[in-house]
Amino acid sequence: MKKKLIRHLTDNFIISDENEFQSLNSKGFGIKSDNIFILNEYEAAYLLEKNKIEITNSKLKPVTKEEIISRKNFNLNKYIVFKDLQRKGYNVKTANKYGFDFRIYPKGKKEGEEHSIWLLDIINEEQKISMKYFSGKARIAHSTNKNVILAIIDDQKSINYIEFKWIRP
Repeated sequence: MKKKLIRHLTDNFIISDENEFQSLNSKGFGIKSDNIFILNEYEAAYLLEKNKIEITNSKLKPVTKEEIISRKNFNLNKYIVFKDLQRKGYNVKTANKYGFDFRIYPKGKKEGEEHSIWLLDIINEEQKISMKYFSGKARIAHSTNKNVILAIIDDQKSINYIEFKWIRP
């Protein structure tokens, strides 16, 4: 039986039932905020693609993955990386408060069980980045006991991952 979600007016999706939330959360999806159960848009699109949930809008009409990814602020590169890491067994959460795209938890671990070990930023292979960028990202990660991963996406949507960390000379 598919779980029913009700679409919220923001980028998030509200889970209508605590038992449904617990089931998804036990697999590392969603957060609880003030007794509201929420999936972000990348989690919702991924779970729809895997046929694990059913989402309805406020008029109880089904919402498709294509509708979610075609939204104005949806970042397809973020979704591609999110999906790749999920398939590899990592738990992936947003990391906006750190100035990164995602936080990544070790395989088999989720938020609340263990701290994330990487902060990930996504860049296009044509994008130029400066040493100041590297230094700033490394400092933030170091101050939070994490390493940085860059997910570099080419024009065929292939991903290369590069890890770096702050070291003391």
